[in-house]
Amino acid sequence: MSIIRCRHCGADNEFEPDVVGKLCDNCGEDVYTPEFEAEMGNKPPTPVAMPDRTGGVLCVTCPRCQFVNEFLGWSSIDIFICDGCGEPVEVKEPIQ
Repeated sequence: MSIIRCRHCGADNEFEPDVVGKLCDNCGEDVYTPEFEAEMGNKPPTPVAMPDRTGGVLCVTCPRCQFVNEFLGWSSIDIFICDGCGEPVEVKEPIQ
């Protein structure tokens, strides 16, 4: 068993050796092993795209590869994995 301190509230959390992350026992926020935190810190931020509904189908163009992802039957989406490049894309709705 390992102990990892929550970066949100400072509480100590017990971790099994094969677990990478869990919710803090005290505040409920995400807590990860230091190795995983370091790995995540080295990744570039997820790119953000705007949805397009002009054709009656929700479409989002990937900012990395320009592939147009179609979401038939969906009215909104927050984040997805691009079908073109396999990378995550965050979707932000325009503020009205």
